[in-house]
Amino acid sequence: MHWNFNKDRFGQYFIRPVYLIHILLVISIFTILSGCSTDSNRFNITPSTTLKTDETRTDNNNTSNGTNSVNPEDKPQESITIEESVLDGQLEITFLDVGQADSILISQGQNYMLIDAGNNADADQVVNYLKSKGVSKLNYVIGTHAHEDHIGGLDAVINSFDIEKVLMPKQASTTKTFEDVLLAIKNKDMKVTTPKVGDSYDLGNAKWTILAPKREKYEDINNSSIVIRITFGNNSFLLMGDAEQLSEKEILSSNLEIKSDLIKIGHHGSGSSTTAQFLKKVSPKYAVISVGKDNSYGHPDDLILNRLKTFGVEVYRTDEAGTIIATSDGNVIKFDKKASAIKEQAPPVQNETTKADSTLAAKSSETAETKEITVYITNTGKKYHSGGCQYLKKSKTAISLENAKNRGYTPCSKCNPPR
Repeated sequence: MHWNFNKDRFGQYFIRPVYLIHILLVISIFTILSGCSTDSNRFNITPSTTLKTDETRTDNNNTSNGTNSVNPEDKPQESITIEESVLDGQLEITFLDVGQADSILISQGQNYMLIDAGNNADADQVVNYLKSKGVSKLNYVIGTHAHEDHIGGLDAVINSFDIEKVLMPKQASTTKTFEDVLLAIKNKDMKVTTPKVGDSYDLGNAKWTILAPKREKYEDINNSSIVIRITFGNNSFLLMGDAEQLSEKEILSSNLEIKSDLIKIGHHGSGSSTTAQFLKKVSPKYAVISVGKDNSYGHPDDLILNRLKTFGVEVYRTDEAGTIIATSDGNVIKFDKKASAIKEQAPPVQNETTKADSTLAAKSSETAETKEITVYITNTGKKYHSGGCQYLKKSKTAISLENAKNRGYTPCSKCNPPR
């Protein structure tokens, strides 16, 4: 189109009115066409607007040249369930084989938490294992309680890695091992966080909640253990430290959620932990026992093994399988080792406790109670004692009365324990 410009009497150019009308007409037509094009694009779903999930969705009947088309009758997805959401990697829980001790590494993505670090002699093993896994920073370090077989290697861990937060119970100890841990924390200009029941933290896409201890001090330091429950997607894990019956009762009374797919059995499988009522409430599919091979304590107690068998729980033991790794994708838990078998030479003991266990498992009764009798032995003695006996040493170990009798222990004549 040729535009004809003319000068007016002042010497300025102007466009004749007829051509001005043509220009306005062209602009109007272009605007209308552009609007139609924009509106039509609102109904075309391109690959860039497709919702991303853990699986690529295709319609076999509506696919052409690698581009997915959408059936107009399909309803838009309003929400994403946990099964469909993309979890950042997996949750991996490693139960290190540190003999008659505890050490657990938990990782989710590039986030790490260490619970306990074995005995003093296990320090190098724990540190080297973490480094072999590419760990340079720990989001959390937990010393469940002040016993050497749980915090022995903790000072070496604190000295070797960057750490965001250290959690330990309020109950202290006068041992050099405990003092070494405090010194390592002080040298890094860090503070200890005291656990508070109900507090929750994030570890990547996993969450964990503190269930115990409820008090600041206990007569038996095992009950001061920090107990946590981890959730990742639809899976859950309960890690008990050395918590015993008293702590379990306090956890049950807190009304916090404790049902879990996996439980790390308390106190290496001692008869003083993992009561029938508590196990029923947890209702686990799997149990891991951190325990030393041929240990002098008789751990795990036959009473606990048979209880787990009664409840249909698969058991994994570090004394039989070595280091055990449990992996979760948020729905399924897998192990890198085979489950342990309950040995035939350890049949269920037919006492009041195991009878109650069977009743609980069969009838799922909320009010069933067990009549479990606990006594104590020492590393060198041949007698079993009541808890307050003056002849008990610091090395006392709680076991069931039935197990003590089966192993040849006789009652102490001074404290007159149950017979």
